[in-house]
Amino acid sequence: MNKNIALLALTGVLTLASCGGNNPTVTCSNGQVLENGVCVTPPNPNPNPNPNPNPTPVTQQLTINLGGGVTSAPVTIKDANGAVVSGYDSKTTTSGTTVALPAGTYTVTGGAVSGFNAPATQTVVVGSSATSVTLNYTRAIATDVTLTSPAGEGNRILTLEQNINGNTQVITYVRGNVTVVPNPNSGADRIEVFLSSTTADLNAQNRIYDSRDPNGGSLTINSANLRQGEMQYVIVRYWTGTSNTTKSTIIVPDNLGPQVPDVIPVSKLSPQLTQQKGNWVNGSIKLAFQNLDTLRDNPTGTTVLPAGVERVEWYADPNAKDGVASFDGATLVGTAYNSPYEVNVDTTKLADGDYDVFAVAYDQLGNRSIVRAQNLFVLNIDNTGPVVSGASGITVMDAGTGAVRDEAGQGGTDATYTSRNDNTCMIDALGADAGDIDLYDSVALPSGVQYISGLARVRTLNFSNGVTDAGVGLSGTPGGAFATIDGQPLAERLYVLNSAGRLVNRGALRDVTEPECVYLDVNGLDAGKVTVRFNNANATTDLLGNPSTGGALNDVTIYVDNQRPSNLRFSKKPETVAANGQATLEARADDSISGQFGSAQFFARDTNGTAFGGRAVQLASADQTNFRFFQPTNSNGKLDLLAVVRDYAGNVSSTRSSVNVTTVGPQLETLNNDNFFVRRQQANGQFLNFGNATDENPVRGPVGSVHSLDIINFGRAANQFNPSNVLQGAFHQEVLVSNPLNRIGRGTNDLDSDNLNVQFDQAHAPLFLVAATESAPYTSVKNLDAGLFAYHASIIDKNGRVSEVARNIQY
Repeated sequence: MNKNIALLALTGVLTLASCGGNNPTVTCSNGQVLENGVCVTPPNPNPNPNPNPNPTPVTQQLTINLGGGVTSAPVTIKDANGAVVSGYDSKTTTSGTTVALPAGTYTVTGGAVSGFNAPATQTVVVGSSATSVTLNYTRAIATDVTLTSPAGEGNRILTLEQNINGNTQVITYVRGNVTVVPNPNSGADRIEVFLSSTTADLNAQNRIYDSRDPNGGSLTINSANLRQGEMQYVIVRYWTGTSNTTKSTIIVPDNLGPQVPDVIPVSKLSPQLTQQKGNWVNGSIKLAFQNLDTLRDNPTGTTVLPAGVERVEWYADPNAKDGVASFDGATLVGTAYNSPYEVNVDTTKLADGDYDVFAVAYDQLGNRSIVRAQNLFVLNIDNTGPVVSGASGITVMDAGTGAVRDEAGQGGTDATYTSRNDNTCMIDALGADAGDIDLYDSVALPSGVQYISGLARVRTLNFSNGVTDAGVGLSGTPGGAFATIDGQPLAERLYVLNSAGRLVNRGALRDVTEPECVYLDVNGLDAGKVTVRFNNANATTDLLGNPSTGGALNDVTIYVDNQRPSNLRFSKKPETVAANGQATLEARADDSISGQFGSAQFFARDTNGTAFGGRAVQLASADQTNFRFFQPTNSNGKLDLLAVVRDYAGNVSSTRSSVNVTTVGPQLETLNNDNFFVRRQQANGQFLNFGNATDENPVRGPVGSVHSLDIINFGRAANQFNPSNVLQGAFHQEVLVSNPLNRIGRGTNDLDSDNLNVQFDQAHAPLFLVAATESAPYTSVKNLDAGLFAYHASIIDKNGRVSEVARNIQY
């Protein structure tokens, strides 16, 4: 074949179109072009030098073999740049493991394996085919000394860093038995163990073990037999043939407990009582040392510090009580881990009784201190109070009209009182300090509850206070704190009345039985329910303050109301009334404690005139004005009107207004003892003959009887008197000047405008309506109230003129 033809065959497709001579026609295919008679590939107009920018690298297997009998080891692989191959940073690898690596140069390092020397780092080149590397381990001849503690409570090994002569050194403290454990994979044919104060003294007298000698000693060391607190070297010598290697470690024997300071005896009694009775406590106490600087660990070497105190335990031993500590049956009452190693103890968690209390300290090896006399004291625990036997109670009732200190700011037990002399122990306050609130006796509510204002009379008070104590002993006999009212000692509020009319404290708490007159001051107590508590916890205490227990002592509830009704509203219609006419009067008040009792009372007063002698006279009760308005004698033609409300506790509020009264006719002839007649009804129902008031002088009758008095409108001296002009006859009750009712209607601070008795004398005492009869001469007189002593009889004519005709009718 022609040479050029052969070349064409290699570079393109040869087409023989004709055979004209030696120049055949050449045609190129596959995109090639003919250049100089040769088919060639033309250059790419858009060349792409890297058609695959992230080609997958080609990897080869690297097998890692471990030699010297090591089956697995930590292996690290790094590339030529020192970067760790992912996943192979000290990776535990077994012999024969393969890893796929890209082509390159790598270092393979084997890590430490116990009992073997680490191999040298190997360099390996990963090329186009699998390869391997071998890490050759060799057995170690010797290792560091290993120490273990045999099982047992008294054996322990503790490694601490200590500052020895300015250098930090790891010290191994040992307690009890410690066992030396030579390296079982050392490959040595002989092992010796020495116990010496230096590493150079390996003489036979210091050797404690020799593996070639059947009787070569023991690998267990009893540290209690060594000098405590001094460093000792444990040296292990490994032999291979005639060569040897030694390894050593330092131990410090410590089998001694710490030294404990003196404990502080605890007592809650005074020093004098403690001297007599001992260390008595209750509740919470603190146990502590009194010379803490003497708390130290043993031993105290000159160069090596002891292991140090780890904790202090405090015990209470109920079985000893003889000054000798015993852990058998003792109770751990507290543990302290930090200075000053104090503990708080709740003695209520221990039974009452006597205990030996002591402290023991433990160092970090578990060595316990020895209990000596100064670490112990006898403690007496008593958390049980005295026992009270018996039962108690109190009954009270209203004492009368008294001075309420709450609003008046005066009075109370500082006021002067008078007895009613009716054998009931009822008393009434007198004078300027009497106050103006509690003016009536209290009245029981429909429910039976009775409120007290100011003073209550104690009808009965009894309590049994036999007290015994089995512990430290009583602090004294039961006193006033045994019974309390509203939390205050009851005895401090109990009074009796002396001959001067003053209340004086009764003194020590003791029983009250009738007919003794004892008064309970309820001034200053909260309104509403007040508790009298016979609290056995307050009966007495023992010397530790433990409260008493026992006794059937029940609370008693007393109801107190020391406040007058509030927000009193008074209305009248019309504003002007004709003499002898009537008006509609209405009064309302608020009382959220005991509540308003009954209807309001209405009074009229002619203070500048002579009607009723200047007295304030009650017009009506029960919200009705059936008593006619009388003609005032003053120039302005007005009457003062007062509305009075009271609550169930007897407290009073009042308000004042006025009404214009007009005259409608001539004045009635003034009646007097000469021309006004009364007659008396006998017990048999018959009336005596008429007689004038002077002749009767006065109407009398036995106490408790009911009399009918007839107001007559004619008589032997009734000159120019027209009987048809008589409109109404009435009887009134007058109160003693010393009775608080003389003050009724008095306001909080206004003594002149609404006090019914502005002169505060008997001539101006208020008159309370008993009965009135219109257009008829007959009236019925009820029994006199306690503390009242006189009646007044009067008539009003049709012109509203008043004639007072009879006074001082004793009953």
